[in-house]
Amino acid sequence: MVLLRMEKKLLYLSSNDVKDCIDVKGAIEAVKSGIEALGYGKAVQPEKIYLEIKKQCGFVKPMIAYIEPMEAIATKVFSFFPNNPEKHGLPTVQALIILTDPETGTPIAVMDGTWITALRTGATTAIAAKYLSKRSSKVVGIFGAGVQGRSHLIALDEMFRLREVRISDVSKMAQQKFAQEMNKSLGLTVVSVKTPLQAVKGADIVITATTADKPLVQKEWIEKGMFIAKVGSYQEIEPEII
Repeated sequence: MVLLRMEKKLLYLSSNDVKDCIDVKGAIEAVKSGIEALGYGKAVQPEKIYLEIKKQCGFVKPMIAYIEPMEAIATKVFSFFPNNPEKHGLPTVQALIILTDPETGTPIAVMDGTWITALRTGATTAIAAKYLSKRSSKVVGIFGAGVQGRSHLIALDEMFRLREVRISDVSKMAQQKFAQEMNKSLGLTVVSVKTPLQAVKGADIVITATTADKPLVQKEWIEKGMFIAKVGSYQEIEPEII
């Protein structure tokens, strides 16, 4: 007797392939489902571990989760190397994702995870803002004119009727480019500010997505009802704010 084994083809998805498969609306729905599954005890997410690379001030972090309602196992290898843009012309954050069949343990797909990471993080913040910020939120201050700053604005624009966005970055060139590009793509009023205070004062939502090694947001600037999402370095905001 000859046993025939059906071999599954391993799917490879580039960054462009991934972008063609999912948009911000899909990301928000997927993240919402994942958060609900975790909250109801229907997802397994082990503790994260870090491989620190002190020489480069960076780290590599493998992350894995099983979501029962979706019957999905995903493993992401995530890296954070803050010197990449300046030294190598590469993103600070990069990622690779492997999907695994939960019935057999067989790898199903290998895909670029950098764009998904940006979408997922922005989507998570937007969902949190939906439930924790003022319902009438219209003004957003963003620190960091990189990929995360963009993905957060895209997600927040999906969730709120934004009136004004202020962008602040250590690079004035990057700041101005962000304002021009996001104004054009989203049709929003995006203002390139001169000082960090201008980004925060009067804002309903404040996003910090930088690699800063000192506080950019001061405690005395914070107003009642303001929603703050700190998604970058630990030093971005004064500890007293937390």
